[in-house]
Amino acid sequence: MAIYHTTHSYDGAKWTVNTLVKNPVWVPNLVKRLVEDMDISQVLLRQGPNAVGGTVGYERTVALYADSEGEVVAEYGEIPMTNVPHTTPFTVQTQKRGSGFRFSEETRTRNNTGLVRDAIDKVKRALVRGKETALFDTIMADPDALEVFSAAGWEGANSSVVADLAEAQYQVAAQGAEGARHNEKLGNQADTLIIHPQTEALLIDNTEVNNIFAGSPLASQQLRYTFKMPRQFANLTVLKAWSVPVDTAIVCQRGYMGFKSVEWPLRGTPLKYDESTQSYTSYFTYRDVMQVDNPKAVCFIRGITSGSS
Repeated sequence: MAIYHTTHSYDGAKWTVNTLVKNPVWVPNLVKRLVEDMDISQVLLRQGPNAVGGTVGYERTVALYADSEGEVVAEYGEIPMTNVPHTTPFTVQTQKRGSGFRFSEETRTRNNTGLVRDAIDKVKRALVRGKETALFDTIMADPDALEVFSAAGWEGANSSVVADLAEAQYQVAAQGAEGARHNEKLGNQADTLIIHPQTEALLIDNTEVNNIFAGSPLASQQLRYTFKMPRQFANLTVLKAWSVPVDTAIVCQRGYMGFKSVEWPLRGTPLKYDESTQSYTSYFTYRDVMQVDNPKAVCFIRGITSGSS
């Protein structure tokens, strides 16, 4: 684990460590709220089936059309029946994850609120990182997700940002179930772009992207002027995540591409004093599963940059 040395001030706290000891649910409730506010899976995934007994059943990309169209029927003729194809059901198991929080008796007697605040921040970051890592590990490992390769990369004067995003959105929209005819589409519509923060820094100085804004009513929103990505770009909501590979952008339809099923939500135990270690502890756990059940609503744009994170 990498360790970074930082400097900060511990002054100005409006509470004391004894306040936390006297109100043992304050820390677990605070951490839970902070983690939920930063959980990107809440934005990208829909609520899935109930995880009864830790198992979730689902089907991937069920066909939306019957196997034949309406046919011409002669007078007194028998109306033909159609068969509706189904997919084989799948099951996945929930997983339990957790992290702990503690501070010593010395921290309490010295009223070291800064150290406690740091400990709260560390456990919050650990839980958020765990949720984000699990989400993107699931998305990136799906073998059935769509994939396109950048025509010219997103670096340099001759980048292909617009062309790549248009191609990825088309690929998502053009997908049909296996064996479907040309006009039988799944109805996917990409609405989200997920990039690594380094990609945002690259796009800020990208001539192709800035030229889109120059000379238009949105000239004041040029990235070289605002120094940040707009919330909407190429008809897509822009999100950033450190877990996305730096050479890849993800175009997807949030909510439709996958689900999250919760056996039990994040919860923390009340702060408790441990005589054997003379410390106060709280333990945080949750049990859930995240799954991509419509991989054709996800498209990776590979090779956008040759850099590394």
